[in-house]
Amino acid sequence: MTYLHLPPPQLSALLRRAAEAVAPGRTVLVVGHDLCHLTEGHSGPFEPAVLYAPDVVAADLAGLRIVAARRVERPVDVDGVDCVDVNTLMRPPGGRAGLPPPGRRRPAAAEQGDARR
Repeated sequence: MTYLHLPPPQLSALLRRAAEAVAPGRTVLVVGHDLCHLTEGHSGPFEPAVLYAPDVVAADLAGLRIVAARRVERPVDVDGVDCVDVNTLMRPPGGRAGLPPPGRRRPAAAEQGDARR
């Protein structure tokens, strides 16, 4: 999900649904303007309520192992002036506790049935 700036309740609900829906071994990538964008960034939303913070986004993705949760500066050129666009980058892999790691498949239903006999 990139640059989806919603009010907190809607964004939290969407991120929780994404965390629940991601397939094992797959990735949820969340990129959006960070809260420090208010003082360090340029362009994008300037309403604090819709800006991201790594710890808040990570909390909404509970249950996923977080690979990266950080602020990232992206240089932008605005009318010939170098500016900084500050973003929050979250990259949790889709593997959850109890599920196979990426590259490993779960046994098919028929194989699971055979193993129970």
